[in-house]
Amino acid sequence: MSVLIKNVGLVAAFTAGLLTSKMSAQMAGIRDFHFTSSGHGWLISGDHVLLTASGGQNWSDSNVPATAYHADSAFFLDDSQGWVIQHSDSGGIRVAKTTNAGQTWDSIVIPADAVFRRSFTGGASISFSDSQHGWALLKQTGSSALSAGKLFRTNDGGSTWIEISAPPVAGRIEFFSQEIGWLSGGAAQTKLFKTTDAGDHWIQQSVPPAKSAASAISTNYELPAFSDLVAGSVHVEFVNANRTVTEAAYSTV
Repeated sequence: MSVLIKNVGLVAAFTAGLLTSKMSAQMAGIRDFHFTSSGHGWLISGDHVLLTASGGQNWSDSNVPATAYHADSAFFLDDSQGWVIQHSDSGGIRVAKTTNAGQTWDSIVIPADAVFRRSFTGGASISFSDSQHGWALLKQTGSSALSAGKLFRTNDGGSTWIEISAPPVAGRIEFFSQEIGWLSGGAAQTKLFKTTDAGDHWIQQSVPPAKSAASAISTNYELPAFSDLVAGSVHVEFVNANRTVTEAAYSTV
């Protein structure tokens, strides 16, 4: 099934790779997207996961089994291997997995406790460092000031999941190796953490304020991007007392 994205500027931006995740969330109901190569990418729009093999020229439904389930977060390791976190209104939480670019999917239940499952409404993030090692973070439902969740890990490509130590905050995760990962989140996206032991423990990170934001009252972190395990960068927003925002990029090298 072909899917038409009505906003032509959005399609052009996807094709050119110009949109940030923050911009996409504000347009056309798109909540997340990523390209794994110049031709192949995915996006979540509403409860649908859409795929492209034409650099964003055309999009088609991924055929993720979705009866009574909502799509919460997705991650594709390459053009073929992908995982999608889904939840149902009746309390089901599962990961759908494909190894053939969405031609077929297998669904695996995440073993969260019954109380958590009944209250879960979809805040989630998923990441894989390779075809076998992955992590799924599920946000605990509560007030807007609450930022807590459960973290699950797999060592067999998503066939089984185990709950590990609770993360310091809920938010978005990304792992760059079997041990090293990053978490940005908190009630207002004000925290940044790093793990070097596969998510068992997290260490809070920070950056010095930009010169024009010396009096900033809060700092908002996006997830870092790394070209390897050492060379990386992170985009940071400093909110000043007068509510103006100063943006800055920091590099590790």
